[in-house]
Amino acid sequence: MPHASVGDRNLFAYRERAAAPVRFEVVNEAPAVVAVAPVSEPVRIEAAEEQPRFGYRFIGTFGTRERRLAAFTRDGEVIAVRAGAKIGADFVLRSIGIESVEVQPVSAPALPQRIAIGQ
Repeated sequence: MPHASVGDRNLFAYRERAAAPVRFEVVNEAPAVVAVAPVSEPVRIEAAEEQPRFGYRFIGTFGTRERRLAAFTRDGEVIAVRAGAKIGADFVLRSIGIESVEVQPVSAPALPQRIAIGQ
């Protein structure tokens, strides 16, 4: 009596089926046209000589990520300021980075100035 696993199948005579042919369709469509919104008035960028001079020296940051402070010095006085607070009477501290801060004059709507450590 033949064994149930014995058959006429040969595992070493395996053949792969032929792959179905691949068909590519070429579609000639015009590219989509995107309407561009009109540009409003250009933003006026003031020259560096028109901006008030930042008279403090940035010496570093301290505190946690959520409660970071920037330290500045001028004429032997050291002050610590949070983002959004005034530095003296002329500047506002806009942002505090790891190695730099951005300050902006209060009186003139000028672009923020980047101040690196030691400047």
